[in-house]
Amino acid sequence: MCTATSTSAVDFAALLDTGDEPVSYFAIMPGAPSRATILRAIARGELDAVFVGKEYRITEQAFAAWLRARRVPAAEHLNNE
Repeated sequence: MCTATSTSAVDFAALLDTGDEPVSYFAIMPGAPSRATILRAIARGELDAVFVGKEYRITEQAFAAWLRARRVPAAEHLNNE
């Protein structure tokens, strides 16, 4: 017989209140990558996320860092105009 004894209750609301936003929050921003692009980045491990319930949640800092990492230099022909 296995009995679990605990002297303190776990505050699940505090555990879930991480400041993360759902993927859809970022996907609807003007100029942002699509929801599918964000989900592919999560699947490839390029973007840190937490799966809560039925959706991934991302911090604004992680999303901003991922966007900065995706930047590419302007094409050479654009710089010569």
